[in-house]
Order: sequence, then structure tokens, then C-alpha cells
Amino acid sequence: MISLKRQGASMLRMAAAVAAVVAPLGLAGVTATPAQAASGSCWGGPQATDHQGRTFNTRVCPTWTTADLLNHTYQIGEGAGAVGRMYANNNWVVCQTRGGSNPPYGGNSNHWWLYTQADQSYGGPTNGWGWLPATAVSYGGNEDPIPGVPTCATYPGYDPIPR
Repeated sequence: MISLKRQGASMLRMAAAVAAVVAPLGLAGVTATPAQAASGSCWGGPQATDHQGRTFNTRVCPTWTTADLLNHTYQIGEGAGAVGRMYANNNWVVCQTRGGSNPPYGGNSNHWWLYTQADQSYGGPTNGWGWLPATAVSYGGNEDPIPGVPTCATYPGYDPIPR
């Protein structure tokens, strides 16, 4: 059996190798250098404007699995309140906040959620804007925030919790 520490190092090397291949291709308009991927964090991304007309600076984070985005951070169960789907790739996110339990992708657990727009919107008023579970992101530990992504509390007047 491989230790978790060794598995993490292997995944980090694999992510760096993938980034080295993806970066020259410019897939999805978002690329990473091998050094960025190997650093285990997210890096600067494009500006994005959400369905409410708010413009944000973003961070790009690699996701290792396809995941549904939910319309708020306190729904339990994969597919509950899904607004869209995010595919495994280098994906930009706006910020992160604590919420309900994430789907246990890869057996991981977390309560952090990242605000972003889905690759594939399921329609509706949010145009695919929603919350990506941190368990779908390549970096970060169980119950830890994703390194390099600001908390949503740093955006004045922004409240991610529905009323």
C-alpha cells in the first residue's frame, strides 16, 4: 500500500507533467507553467463578470474530476440544486467560502466551496454560476481551504449564503 504522503507527491508530479503538456496547447485559454502546477496552488486568471453584473479577478486552479456546481453551499448530495457542470481542467474561480459537506470525490472530505461559472450551464437565472466543491480541486487537504484562492469575505458586500 502506498502512503498518503507518497500518493500526494505522485499526484503533484503528475499535475506538473500535465501542466507542462497543457500550457503550450493553451487549452480553455488558461494555462499553467510547470512551476505553477508544482507549487501546489492556484495562479492569476482572467477577469470574469457573473450573472449579477459583478466583475471579479479570478484564480486558476486545476480540477482533477468532473463535478456539478450547486446554486448554494448548503445542499447535500451530488446533483442537488445543480446549476451546471465543471470538467476536469485548469479552471478559474473567484473565491471560496465554508458551507455544507462537499460530495466525497476521491474519498476526500471538505466544507469549502469555490464560486465560479460552469463549463456547461444547466440553464436558469444564474447562467451556470455556482459553487464548486473543493473536493474536485487538485490541491488542498481534507477540510482545508484551497491555497491561493481568496475567501469570499474579502469582497465587500458579497454574501454567498442564500436568504
